[in-house]
Amino acid sequence: MSPGKGMVISFFDQSVLSLANFLIGVFMIRSTAKSDYGTYALACAVVLFVTSVQNALITTQMTVLAPHGRGEERERFCSALAAGQYLIFLPPALLAFAAAAIARHAGLVDITALEMVMAVSAASVGVLLREFFRGFFFRQLSPGKVLAMDLLYLLLLSAGLAAVQATAPGRLHVAAVLVTGAASFLAGAAALLGSGMNPLLRLREILSALAQVWQQGKWALVGVAITWLQDQSYIYLLTILAGSAATAEASASRLFLAPVALLNTSFARTLLPRWAALRHSGENEQIRRMVKKSMVLMTAAIIFYVAALLLLKDHLVSGLVTGEYGDLGVLIVLWSFLFLVQAARSRYSWLLQVFQRFGTITGASAVSAIAVLLLGMVLIGRFGARGSIMALAAGEVILALLLRRECGNVV
Repeated sequence: MSPGKGMVISFFDQSVLSLANFLIGVFMIRSTAKSDYGTYALACAVVLFVTSVQNALITTQMTVLAPHGRGEERERFCSALAAGQYLIFLPPALLAFAAAAIARHAGLVDITALEMVMAVSAASVGVLLREFFRGFFFRQLSPGKVLAMDLLYLLLLSAGLAAVQATAPGRLHVAAVLVTGAASFLAGAAALLGSGMNPLLRLREILSALAQVWQQGKWALVGVAITWLQDQSYIYLLTILAGSAATAEASASRLFLAPVALLNTSFARTLLPRWAALRHSGENEQIRRMVKKSMVLMTAAIIFYVAALLLLKDHLVSGLVTGEYGDLGVLIVLWSFLFLVQAARSRYSWLLQVFQRFGTITGASAVSAIAVLLLGMVLIGRFGARGSIMALAAGEVILALLLRRECGNVV
């Protein structure tokens, strides 16, 4: 499939996901108490961390290493990773569940916290399966299969949320996490059957594949942990310093920029496998041209979207969310600036990933993450939710500058 056609399909896929995530977010805001929505946002941040770790250790490594294999060897490597990821993620999930149960028994947490830990632990199993096959199909340059799987996922998710809203609306914020996991698992299972993959390999093969991805994956893992602290620390700092209501407000305003975040993801999913293949064949000049072209296209798309959003934000806010969320207009403006910077930073990060410079990314991310945490503690105390986004934006600027300098040494 040509890069242009693949990009169009991937863009459509991400657009559908973006619209669905936005509508689900609005549905959750309007159907739950503000504090419950804040708790739901915290749970989503944990699931996002799990998938970020998966991306560092499994899907990104599969993307950059698979082109070096041949035929059946390459496919068995991917199959081994499909099974091996659960050797990594299931033990921590079980430990988290056990720790929450013990804490509940000791009276340290309430029943809602226990239920949410259980929901996140269970949902992660399904989310990992679906996210793996998204990466697998993109590696095969088959975005059409990704689109089919995602449409099935959204159909199942919508049906599940409707059923919960009709039967147990008071527990919607917990049930929504479980429904997400169940829909992901069923869509991922359908993808597994359709892919022809057989992940039931010998343990020795699985461990060998995990050892290969660990060589660079360990650096990517540290980098993901640091980046996650930078990107998601606002949720936890806000909850600690300003309460779950402020967390809900910041998370609700970010919903309006969800299309930008998912557009960025669609570029990554489509471009990384192609850049990895070009690097394997020594076509570095072609990579350089694609980096510049993608930067221009992405920036133009974001500017167009943000301009339209800012023109319509008052109507959107008043029509889609409740009066409890009174500061969304200013927060949307701040998020818009942050995502513009993040789009530029992402190109540099992807380029360094293709050249397996994960240690470089980790070092730069550590510097920017420290800046975000320190600024966050100061600015949240002074400006609340606004301060959290200001701190994030400052961190993205620092990270973009550091990575841009390093990219000059690569191509």
